[in-house]
Amino acid sequence: MQRLHEFTDSLASESDLYLRWKAPATLDVVGHDALLAFRFAMEMGDDRYGLREAESDIEQALFRVDTKLDLLLNLMSRMLSGDPHEPFRRGVRLNPLGVAWQQTEVLPRGQHGQVSLRLEELPMLPIELPATLVKVETRGHGYLCTALFDPLPGELKDLVQRYIFRAHRRQVAEARAGRGAR
Repeated sequence: MQRLHEFTDSLASESDLYLRWKAPATLDVVGHDALLAFRFAMEMGDDRYGLREAESDIEQALFRVDTKLDLLLNLMSRMLSGDPHEPFRRGVRLNPLGVAWQQTEVLPRGQHGQVSLRLEELPMLPIELPATLVKVETRGHGYLCTALFDPLPGELKDLVQRYIFRAHRRQVAEARAGRGAR
């Protein structure tokens, strides 16, 4: 229950994303594709991601090119394999602890499964993270579902936090710009 409270109070990004709940979880390598997808999303917004200060400018440039090529090849491979079950675009509240979304079908609370997300920066590559449904409540004509992620590997957890911070910062800036335009 403490983690659910932390989820509610944690910094979050709220946007329309493609999301699908899959049960039971089918990840053999926890978060490998998610790690690649978040790295790519961070690369799209921050060209200096992953650089070590001790390297020369040429080594840093080669590292960036190598990282981007690896990510692009993985992306192309995933795109060609396809996903016959496209997720629905819906309002999603994403934070480092989990995700909340609304849907029309009821899901069993306590069910272990997998959240499949597609980020705005990389809509063709799903990010699949193992999670547990901790809350399902009636909301309007549907259900508000909240799933908390299983413990994520350190690097993936850091990338998720950085991505959400950047997305939240962008949303705040857009809201301020919208108020200033009136």
